Order: sequence, then structure tokens, then C-alpha cells
Amino acid sequence: MTTKIDEARDAFSESVRLFPGSRIPIYGHNELEALLAAVREEEREACACVAQEEAHTHEGSCIEAERDNEEENLLWSRDRAVVARRIETTIRARANLRSRS
Repeated sequence: MTTKIDEARDAFSESVRLFPGSRIPIYGHNELEALLAAVREEEREACACVAQEEAHTHEGSCIEAERDNEEENLLWSRDRAVVARRIETTIRARANLRSRS
């Protein structure tokens, strides 16, 4: 099953190009925005599902849902960190190009 994040990530990956003669990637702004929006939307949906599950289950299931939510939050944090590193790389690459010009 493909999630919205998977679809956005695929579109994002397809948008990556390299500066001529370099390994520094160029990221499309629209694709990056779409990826961030998909991450945020999936996070909202996951939080809503966990909240709904907690409201309709007994205490043992709530504890399990909390663990699942914590694991998902770690995954979201990792995804955000990857995106942030890519943004920083792009900013540095563009600054380097400007300084060479």
C-alpha cells in the first residue's frame, strides 16, 4: 500500500537534479513543499487515529497505542531531519555557487 508520503517522496526524488559536473543535488521547491505537506498530513492522520483508538479501547490497548504513536513520532522526526539536511545542503550549494560567480 502506497501512502501519501511515499507518493510525495517519489515525486521529490524524481525532481532531484545535479549541478553540472557535481554531485550536489538541486531540489524542486514545489516537490519539497509537497513532501513536507504529506508528512504533516500523515502525522495528523496518525495522531487522530491514535486518539480515536484510545477513546474506544480499554487501558491495555491505550498503552499499546501510545507505544505505536511514540514509534511513529520517531519515524516522523527522522523524515524531518532528512528533509532538513537536504535543505541545508541545497542552501550551502547555492551559496557556494554564488561565491564562485
